[in-house]
Amino acid sequence: MILFKPAISLMNRLKYPQKFFLISLLFVLPLALVLNLLMAELDSRIEFTQKEIYGNAYLRPLNQLWKYIPQRQLILQRQFYKNSQRTEPASQKQSQELLELQDKIDQSFASLADVDRRLGEIVQTGNKLSDLKISWQGLRDGQEFSEFRNHDLLLNQLDLFRTHVVDFSNLILDPDLDT
Repeated sequence: MILFKPAISLMNRLKYPQKFFLISLLFVLPLALVLNLLMAELDSRIEFTQKEIYGNAYLRPLNQLWKYIPQRQLILQRQFYKNSQRTEPASQKQSQELLELQDKIDQSFASLADVDRRLGEIVQTGNKLSDLKISWQGLRDGQEFSEFRNHDLLLNQLDLFRTHVVDFSNLILDPDLDT
C-alpha cells in the first residue's frame, strides 16, 4: 500500500473533473503510443512493398532479355558451326530470325530504359544499364559469327544487374545473402 500512497493523496486533492481528465489521460497515452507504433509498422510495410513493386517493374524487361539473348547466341552458334563445316551458308530463314530476335532485344532494352528513367534513381542502378547497352551494341554490331562467345559476358553483366535490382527491391528474404 505504500506504493499507492502518493497516487491516493493526489486523487484526494483533485476535483472530479480533474480526476476524470487524469484517468482519461492515463488511458489515452498508451493508446496513442500503440497507434504510433502501428503507423510506423504500416509505413515500413508499405515501403517494403513499394520496393518490391519497383523490382518487379525492372525484372519484366530483364526476363525478356534473359530469354532472347541465349536464343540469339544459339542461332549464332548454329551459323558458326555450319560455316566451319563448310556445308552451306546461313540460310535466309536463320538470318531473318536473327534480325527479328535482335529487334526484340532492342525493344526489351527500350522498355528497360523506360523503366530506368522512371525508377533508376530510386533503385540506384547508376550506370549499370548504360554498360549493358554498350555491351549489347558491341555484340550486335560485331561482324564475326564467333561473337556468340561474348554473349556469356553480356549474360553475366545482366545477371549482376538483376542481382542488384533483386537485392534492392527485397525480392529475396536476405538481401545480404552471399550464396
